[in-house]
Amino acid sequence: MITCQHCGVQLEENMNYCPLCGQPVEKEKSPVSGPVRVRTRETFPKRYSRIYQLNTTQKRKLIWEVTSIILLSGILGVILLNLIFNQSLTWSVYPLVLGLSVFAYITLIIYWTGKRWKKILGSFVVTFLMLFFIDFVAQGIDWALLVALPLLLGTYGIGLALYLVAHRMKYYGFNLLAYLFLGLAVLLMLLEGTLSYYHHNALMLDWSIIVLISFLPVDAVLFYIHFRLKKNPDLKKIFHI
Repeated sequence: MITCQHCGVQLEENMNYCPLCGQPVEKEKSPVSGPVRVRTRETFPKRYSRIYQLNTTQKRKLIWEVTSIILLSGILGVILLNLIFNQSLTWSVYPLVLGLSVFAYITLIIYWTGKRWKKILGSFVVTFLMLFFIDFVAQGIDWALLVALPLLLGTYGIGLALYLVAHRMKYYGFNLLAYLFLGLAVLLMLLEGTLSYYHHNALMLDWSIIVLISFLPVDAVLFYIHFRLKKNPDLKKIFHI
């Protein structure tokens, strides 16, 4: 039992305040042997520094290192499993090509800090090489040049055209949706034309023309709404985003 230092009432061990006088209980403190060491921020090892203390270059390097270790570990694991069960590289070639392509994309995005068109050109080259090697491993060089290359050129060309159109826009409203539908229709025409020429050695357009004709009235309505609402043509303001 302990006693209150102010009124002399006996208190229990777990009491922090005296129930009679309301004064805080002064408990005897156990003696501390030796000096007390207080660890400050300077005493912590530097390896435990937080990520937010890194600059942009260091963060980019850290992200690249972590993703590279994960990708390369996964690729090596898949190759080892393929060699163990098949004694040769068979199905593991496809994840190998895909993993190396993702690694090239990440390296391109993180370390290539030059002009934007160089990144676009680099991504085009990486994508084509990935499809080329997949075609080469599967059947020899078959569809990579006749199908993949035209579709890639068309996709990047349509994307570049949409980017230039959007860059010249003063307001991003319903007109942006109209241009996106138009670009999608052209891309579907390119897809059907490329596949028909690959399979039949002739350019035949059927269902893509129907899609284009179906999109034209929708585009007309979107353009009308956009130019009709001149006072408030921005999608963010219309939908209160």
